[in-house]
Amino acid sequence: MRTTVVDVTVLLARKMLEGDAQNRDISDRTVQKYAMIMLAGKWKLTHQGVAFSDEETVSKTGEKRELLIDGQHRL
Repeated sequence: MRTTVVDVTVLLARKMLEGDAQNRDISDRTVQKYAMIMLAGKWKLTHQGVAFSDEETVSKTGEKRELLIDGQHRL
């Protein structure tokens, strides 16, 4: 397992979400809740990050990338 702390921009989050193939449907309510926390400057670094599998998938743009398995709402 490898852990890295990264400041995720909107552009980077979009790229990461392109490899999302296994997650449940996105909850707009949860996304809005997280966005409000982030905009208020209250988002905290925790143990729960964004996780990718070792498997590769092909993104919507045709790029090979790791499969997003956890963190779609945080992105």
